[in-house]
Amino acid sequence: MTLRNCFLRCALLACCLGLMVSQQARSQEYYGIKIEENNVAFLLDISGSMEGKDEGIAASKPMSAALNQAEKSVSKKLGGKLGRKLGRRARSETTKLGSARRELIRALEGLPGEASFTIITFGSEVKEWPGGYREVGGVARRAAQAFVADLSAGGGTPMNKGLEEGYGLEDVEAIFLVSDGRPTDAAGPDILAGLAALDNGRGIVVNTIGIGPDQDEELLCKLAEQTGGFYINDGKVACQ
Repeated sequence: MTLRNCFLRCALLACCLGLMVSQQARSQEYYGIKIEENNVAFLLDISGSMEGKDEGIAASKPMSAALNQAEKSVSKKLGGKLGRKLGRRARSETTKLGSARRELIRALEGLPGEASFTIITFGSEVKEWPGGYREVGGVARRAAQAFVADLSAGGGTPMNKGLEEGYGLEDVEAIFLVSDGRPTDAAGPDILAGLAALDNGRGIVVNTIGIGPDQDEELLCKLAEQTGGFYINDGKVACQ
């Protein structure tokens, strides 16, 4: 795939998912957690299990209606086979990863232009998105949304390394961690101790979001409690 075709594919995918948020008021929050800091890192679990069915999203009538409308809008705007293909993709976004993609796209839409952000994914590898840590701005926002829209799942759950990457950012004030499983690269107590040492008085807030029945509830709760953040368990505040 050429660089140009790759860019067009990402942009079209972002457009497809963006239709679901285009009529919503801009809201500076993520999974219901207010984003009060101007320097944030989004850590997203893209392990293989994130391709599992998200029953909550699939059973949601409002979301189903939004997906159906997105399918019609994309098909109408683009037309032809491409429009139909992307329309079907919008409607089929019912996996845990699909849900997480939509939430992050909305969160990016809500960030003010003066905010700085980055996206770190962990699955087969831990990787920061190509744009790196940067101010939002119009171009960066759309590029990040395109990147998120094209994410796919695979591999394990190297959560510890992902968190270390986030803590390694000099100016980051808050981390938003989304995961549906248990870390595969370290034990919970070791992760908590390691992050306390890495923080070294910086006061980085870690907000955790758990999806599905296999999430590590104890670790996600303790991460939030230790850093003054929130833990959202399948849409509800579980610890703070």
